[in-house]
Amino acid sequence: ESMRASGVAPNVVTYNTAIGVCHRASQWERSLELLDAMTSEGISPDEFTYTSALAACRKGMQGERARELIDAMRRRGIAPNAVHFSMAVSACEKAKDWEGAVALLDEMRECGLEPDVVTTSAAISACAKSQQSQRALELFDANSNLVFDIKTYNPLIYACENSGQWRRAVALLDDAYEK
Repeated sequence: ESMRASGVAPNVVTYNTAIGVCHRASQWERSLELLDAMTSEGISPDEFTYTSALAACRKGMQGERARELIDAMRRRGIAPNAVHFSMAVSACEKAKDWEGAVALLDEMRECGLEPDVVTTSAAISACAKSQQSQRALELFDANSNLVFDIKTYNPLIYACENSGQWRRAVALLDDAYEK
């Protein structure tokens, strides 16, 4: 507002800076408000804008909004990269939106991107946190090419507990110690 009062119009760089500052200051709501204001003013967001906005979604546990941003990127002709998808999956995990997290993994693959251990672990955790134990275990089994760490094994063991699979929990614990 003070820029406009001084006769200076904000541009994409100005908005990107403000969105990033708000996100880093844990003002995720303000980051997303700035993105909305930017597009309302006819200023096209770029890849950097979306990176900061997705980071804000992750911080604010806004999984659905993160998915909307991935879709908005595509509509604007900006190809989401692995980092964008990873942040969106993480936002879904924090929001306990297992369906969104799994859908984003599928979208990544459709875009020719292979989810890494961090992204896959976030989706596994989203499933476990949402009481989708079998889906968490299926994701783990389907990604045996990845080297998971203890942060992935913890929600998997929890998923086994919730689904009464104590033998699988013990096997996962053994596997975690071997790695």
